[in-house]
Amino acid sequence: MGRGEIASLVAQLGAGESSLRAKAAESLGELRAVSAIPHLFAAMREDNVSLTRAAGDALSLMGKPAVPQLIGGLSDEFWAVRYHCACALGELRDAAAVEQLIAALGDGSMLGRGAAAKALGQIKDARAIPHLINLLSDEQIGREAAVSLFRMGRPAMRELINYANIASWPPEKTPCPVATRAIVFALKKGPPEWRRDGEYDAVFGRKPGGAAELILLHRVLRCTEELRKLGKASEEEVSSLRETYSRWYEFLRGRCEGEHASMNLPPKRAPIRRKRRQNPMQARMATGGRK
Repeated sequence: MGRGEIASLVAQLGAGESSLRAKAAESLGELRAVSAIPHLFAAMREDNVSLTRAAGDALSLMGKPAVPQLIGGLSDEFWAVRYHCACALGELRDAAAVEQLIAALGDGSMLGRGAAAKALGQIKDARAIPHLINLLSDEQIGREAAVSLFRMGRPAMRELINYANIASWPPEKTPCPVATRAIVFALKKGPPEWRRDGEYDAVFGRKPGGAAELILLHRVLRCTEELRKLGKASEEEVSSLRETYSRWYEFLRGRCEGEHASMNLPPKRAPIRRKRRQNPMQARMATGGRK
């Protein structure tokens, strides 16, 4: 389309029936009409649900030129604008918005905070990890924070493992049930490469997570068992996690045995005669060369 057609769509965006205005916003987004960004942002601020959504979706298709406007929208007075700006920034995956999205985690709107948490998971910037960890105990968006942490991969997984390390915790110091359930929810939902086991409502697939996920799962299982003792978790939840852990463990053990089956076994240690134990060379030979 030429400038005339884009100008016509911008005019249609500014006035008329809601459905036609929303359609104009969709068309401008599909055309990547960068010149229409200010008009789309203005349309997003109107009290019209369908138009606000369509304008936000269109801005998410504009690429880098829309990022400054969307970052500014994170501090808009209207919650719907803040929400759709966070969603669009998540779709664009631009790291320039990370600091502002972290600040948006304190948004007064639950939807705004949830959208910011999701966007940070889509961008996968490590700066957001400690802030998302702090949100795990949030009853409203703890699950979204946990899922975003899982999307970030190994760096976030290490922090989650540290957070869920309850090996030496007594029952009265068990982590917040809300945070534990958030991690369990993320384990069940899992990254795209996982699939859910419908029978047990838990994560398991042909290629389940590696050792880091297994450690996290083990610690969450321990935590959930403690919560069950305190009456804050059901036996079904514990059984589901226990079954998932067993399957994961067996899969990883079998894979390890298969991958390392061709490795040579270490030499057998020969007993050292009492009189020769003082000879360092004989001791090293008897233990396969080890000191």
